Amino acid sequence: MKSSDIVGGRIRTTCSRCKKVTYTEVTPDAREKIVRCSCGKSEVYEINSRRSTRDSTAGSAEILFADECVSKIHLFDASDTGIGFYVPEDVAALLHPGQEIIFKSKSSEGEVAQRRMLITSVSGNRVGAKYPEIDPAF
Repeated sequence: MKSSDIVGGRIRTTCSRCKKVTYTEVTPDAREKIVRCSCGKSEVYEINSRRSTRDSTAGSAEILFADECVSKIHLFDASDTGIGFYVPEDVAALLHPGQEIIFKSKSSEGEVAQRRMLITSVSGNRVGAKYPEIDPAF
């Protein structure tokens, strides 16, 4: 699977067979897109809508809710502006975009770090959250 960044609501695609470059419109909520070239070759593109580079990561952490409930999470990526993580399905039902949580993790040295986060997306048990300090509107 290839990866492509969204620019102006479109992704740039290059056919692996004939090398033709095209720009294809995508919806804002799309995670992947199948693109068929005029030569007949079809390819799947993973769509990256983030403005900053994301790094794949793996690790466990916790989130705290306003009512002080705690849930374990599994991180899958991080960037300068936020994180992506998986939660148990029963916890996913409690989360919604705009909700504030506290992200809590331990470093390899055992130091505990806490940071306020704002939920940006919930898709199944996959959650995206941003650091509100980055967003001047928050």
